[in-house]
Amino acid sequence: HSHKISPLLQLDMVRLKQILAPLLVIAVGFSLPFGEAAESPLCIYKQSEAVKTYVDCVYSKVSFAKCRKAFMRAWKKLTRKPPCSTSYPPSGSVVSAVSACTQAYFKEPKCYEFAQHFLDLAHDEDKIVCDKDKKRCSDGSYVGRDPENDCKFEDCPIIECKKDARKCPDGTIVYRDPENDCEFEPCCCPAEDFPLCLVGTAKCCL
Repeated sequence: HSHKISPLLQLDMVRLKQILAPLLVIAVGFSLPFGEAAESPLCIYKQSEAVKTYVDCVYSKVSFAKCRKAFMRAWKKLTRKPPCSTSYPPSGSVVSAVSACTQAYFKEPKCYEFAQHFLDLAHDEDKIVCDKDKKRCSDGSYVGRDPENDCKFEDCPIIECKKDARKCPDGTIVYRDPENDCEFEPCCCPAEDFPLCLVGTAKCCL
């Protein structure tokens, strides 16, 4: 005997497929390769703004097609020049996330939270973790490594030294070195070696 599926059960199955389909696209979006370096905080902020604008549009009774077209255009524009280096996560995966939450009857604040959480998860995998070592600066302070600059050490505070100068025995002028507690830069030839320096035999002048 064949079993007939009730109309209500058929309707529930259709709804389930409608919700699961965009979620499957989101999963595919996650499988795409991540960027080689973390996006800048400005890029992530701009992407977040674009997502919020898109969610607002979808919930404002504007046609879904118009909202989607405007969002994808704005998303692409972010990568034509800074702040974003790549179009990650793919715009289609964000569209699918918003589509999934609307089909699940989320209210607008919850839909935005859902889409924002997706965006956060996408960039979590992209973060660079630097070593925790520190560099001691000439003023006694310490600086760490910058994940936004290939984990290079951050710049030390700029020290303002006096603008005076010293004349060396050979006539050259040296100035104070901010990298050495504002001590004068060394002369090529100390005073006691100056006669030897004149004939080119002092080690300091070789």
